[in-house]
Amino acid sequence: MMFYIVGGAVRDALLGKDPHDYDIVVEGSSVQEMLDHGFIQVGKSFPVFLHPKTKMEFALCRKEIKTGDKHTDFEFTWDGVTINEDLDRRDFTMNALACPCHVDLETGEISLKINGEYAKSISDCYITDNCGGFQDIRNGIIRAVNPEHFIEDPLRVLRACRFAAQLDFFIEPETKKLLKDMVDQGMLDHLSRNRIFQEMEKAMQPGCNSSQFILEMRECGALKRLFPELDLLFENAENTKWHYTGNTGMHVMLALDVVKDYSADICAATLYHDQYKPIAYKLTKEA
Repeated sequence: MMFYIVGGAVRDALLGKDPHDYDIVVEGSSVQEMLDHGFIQVGKSFPVFLHPKTKMEFALCRKEIKTGDKHTDFEFTWDGVTINEDLDRRDFTMNALACPCHVDLETGEISLKINGEYAKSISDCYITDNCGGFQDIRNGIIRAVNPEHFIEDPLRVLRACRFAAQLDFFIEPETKKLLKDMVDQGMLDHLSRNRIFQEMEKAMQPGCNSSQFILEMRECGALKRLFPELDLLFENAENTKWHYTGNTGMHVMLALDVVKDYSADICAATLYHDQYKPIAYKLTKEA
């Protein structure tokens, strides 16, 4: 049984940030062994467990098999799945990273060790990186791990745009093409409103470049598909005497930049503060 810290915690540590939470995966174990150690299984078809004391989540290494159009339509297999196979199913190279760790099964305490010595940080440890994630993090690149598997989850379109805004990274061309293709194929129609709202809310948090999120969404076509009222703002020309940006959409983007460090509520209000301007302009001109 081997334990690994994976995904965002490793990425954030390499960026010099303190991880907010840890995703732990377990290699070389089984459902029964996890239960024998006192872990509590969450769901019957999903190999995720809670430690009985800390309630931290642990997931078995797994593969995913697409079964439908929704981002939740997957079946899972985990018998004999390795950490390398688990990382290959992930979305972006910057998230396909794993750091081995030690877990005290009794207390649930997690520690980092190198050759028996305790390490202070994930960045000091040996990190499994089979997809070039470390280099992409250094270069500020968002890149799909496996194009074939990437397109199976439409939520990744929004996640790519949100990560670009949060981390100030850029989406490399091939991945950007994948996003556009997924939008053109109507895959976003299968996303629930709740998941769309969650990604939007994360992109409106203090410190996040919310305007970049909107612009990335617009470039790949997702804004027009999910928020046509916002996409329309970019087509509404304004008098450059009052708004030098030339259209309402870019004016709103500048306003978002001003409130970048304010609450999500203020950012959302700013995003929609000129929503009805195209209608007002049309009525005024026609009148």
